[in-house]
Amino acid sequence: MPGQLQLVAFVMLAILELTVPLWAERTGHSSWHPHHIAERYGLFAIILFGESVLAASNGVAAALRSGGVSAYLIAVSAASLALLFALWWLYFLQPAGETLSANRDKSYQWGYWHFPIFAALAALGAGLEVTTTLPLTGPQPLAQAFIAGYCVAIPTAVFVGLLWAIHAPLTVLRVVRPPVILPAVGTVLVIPASVSAIGVAGVVGGIAVVSALVVVVTVLQPGQKREAS
Repeated sequence: MPGQLQLVAFVMLAILELTVPLWAERTGHSSWHPHHIAERYGLFAIILFGESVLAASNGVAAALRSGGVSAYLIAVSAASLALLFALWWLYFLQPAGETLSANRDKSYQWGYWHFPIFAALAALGAGLEVTTTLPLTGPQPLAQAFIAGYCVAIPTAVFVGLLWAIHAPLTVLRVVRPPVILPAVGTVLVIPASVSAIGVAGVVGGIAVVSALVVVVTVLQPGQKREAS
C-alpha cells in the first residue's frame, strides 16, 4: 500500500510539474528563440542516443567477458549502431527551428510530444542491451527471442511514428512524410514475427535496414528544404 501511494503521489506531482509552463504563461507569452529551443531538444536527443550506445556497449562488454567474440555479437553490434545512426539522422532532417518559428502558438504541443519520443529512445537503449546479452544464459526459447525483438521494434516504431506526428500539424513542408513513415512503422512492427527464421540478430538488422532506407528515401526526395546544421 505505501508503494502504491508513492506511485500515485509521483504521478500527480509529475503532472503538476509538467503544467507549470502552461500556468506560468496563462497571462502572456515569454520571449524565446525557436532555433535555440530546437537546439536544446536536439541536444537532449543526442544524450539519449549516447545512452543507447552506452547500453549496447555494456551488453557487448558483458558478452565478451562471458564468451568472447561471436558472429551473433558482431551482427547485433553492427546492426545496433546502424539503427541508432539512422534514427539520429532522421531526427535532425526536419528543420525544427523553422517550424517553431512559424508556429509559436503550437510550441507546447511540439515540446510535450517529445516526452514519449525521448522515452522511446531510452527504451531502445534497454532493448539493444537485451539483444546483445541474450545468449549469455544459453539457448533461448522462441518466446524470449520474440520479446527481445519487440524490445527493439516497438521503441523504434514509436520514435519514427511520433517524429512525423509532432511535425505534421505544424508545417506543410514535411521532410518526413506519411507515404514513407507509415509503411516503415508497419514493417518494423512485423519483422520480429519472423524471429524463428532470421533470429534476433536478423530482426535487429532488418529494423536497421528499414530505418536506413527511410533516411535514404527522405534525403533523396525532391523539393525539400532543409535546415543547415
